[in-house]
Amino acid sequence: MNEIIVENGQCLLDIAIQETGSIESFFEIAKANIIEPTEILEAGMVIKIPDQLEPRIVSYYKEHKIKVVSESKTVLGGISYMAIALDFKVS
Repeated sequence: MNEIIVENGQCLLDIAIQETGSIESFFEIAKANIIEPTEILEAGMVIKIPDQLEPRIVSYYKEHKIKVVSESKTVLGGISYMAIALDFKVS
């Protein structure tokens, strides 16, 4: 079992895909770390990772320096966003 350091914005699903190549290890990672599957992870946390299920996918991510991070830092605002709120009734 390996260990990784959580990147800013990563969740367990991101880590499962990046480190094992499959979402199938999602619950196994949660269980190995005694955390809830939906727990919000803090950047810098050390997470235990089970063996890779799809080594080709993991190798591809590492070779291309791809980091799987699902948290979006997009801030909604600006003229376009404000116009939608004025032009449409949201219910």
